[in-house]
Amino acid sequence: MTGLDPKRLVTLRDAEKLVGRSRRTLLAWQADGMPTELLGGTRHVRVCDLLDWQRENGRRHGRARDYL
Repeated sequence: MTGLDPKRLVTLRDAEKLVGRSRRTLLAWQADGMPTELLGGTRHVRVCDLLDWQRENGRRHGRARDYL
């Protein structure tokens, strides 16, 4: 695991680095229904929601090395 609190909010830019995906991918996940929150004009996602979304909807589903 990442050592991060699963309920912690991170910006989409930080989330890109956390899961190793591009900005475009995260925006597509958001458009497909990944829960995000708008705080101060910046989109944030909870770490637990991000990791769950990656496990269930990531392109490389099933490859253990692609998960945190």
